Amino acid sequence: MTAATVSSSTRPGTQYAPSVLPIRGDEEIRLVPVSDILFCTRTGDHAIVVTGVGEFRMSKTLDALEARLAPYGFFRAHRAYVVNLLQVRSITVWTRNAYTLVLHGNQEVPLSKHRVGVLREMLGW
Repeated sequence: MTAATVSSSTRPGTQYAPSVLPIRGDEEIRLVPVSDILFCTRTGDHAIVVTGVGEFRMSKTLDALEARLAPYGFFRAHRAYVVNLLQVRSITVWTRNAYTLVLHGNQEVPLSKHRVGVLREMLGW
């Protein structure tokens, strides 16, 4: 095999984005699998990452988390929520023009009326 036939994914030292989100704690950096994240929300200047086993506080903005997680199927459902679409169990009608995303574990996330069209197009609903 020549150097020209070696793909970039097999070269030593090749960089790739792992499907974990590093969250800095007091004494450790926890690597949370992206698939375990239900949604992210904000409180004041901090983001909260909600998983099936607990919540983790981060100093990142929701915009930064959205950019980092979008390649893994995350969607900005509301100005205060970024949701993992693989964790959405159903979409329920809350009022005539408002919807709620029901996640596994019965967590609920509001779907902004301004984001309904984008989600409809993404899911083909």
